[in-house]
Amino acid sequence: MIETDHPSDCQGRVWKVLEKWVQMNGNEATVGSLKNALEEIERKDVAQKLVVSVPELLNCARVQSGSAQREVEQLEMDVEKNKESLGEMSKQIEELNKQVDDGKQEIKRLKEELDKHKNSGSCVFSPAGRKFTGKYHGGKNCAKGKASAALRDCLHTSRCSLHSK
Repeated sequence: MIETDHPSDCQGRVWKVLEKWVQMNGNEATVGSLKNALEEIERKDVAQKLVVSVPELLNCARVQSGSAQREVEQLEMDVEKNKESLGEMSKQIEELNKQVDDGKQEIKRLKEELDKHKNSGSCVFSPAGRKFTGKYHGGKNCAKGKASAALRDCLHTSRCSLHSK
């Protein structure tokens, strides 16, 4: 039956014999015990082929195993590099998040300050260095549309009357 499945493939037949041997004998199935069993049934020719074929097959398996081991080691190194890179990126993201939070706090503080002055009834900004007073947006001496320019001046220069004191 094995010879009919693999008529010209000696190694294929050896593997089939080994598979059947392992199925029948479990942990007791070794190459040595199989060789002895073949010799007992006067199949020394097959036992000899087994002795020659198995080391060749094992050698092939060792070469493949060594190649796979090198690939695994390379993958492990790549994973480690990626972990380091992700760690650095995570730190950068944390720093950027902190900057965003700080920016949000500064915007909140400026809005509160602007609301405080808006509610006081006086326009405290001095766009382009011009001083003016009056109610916020629409007072007699306070020009509409100047508040955004005044806020920009306040944020980017020292033209704001709040910061020039």
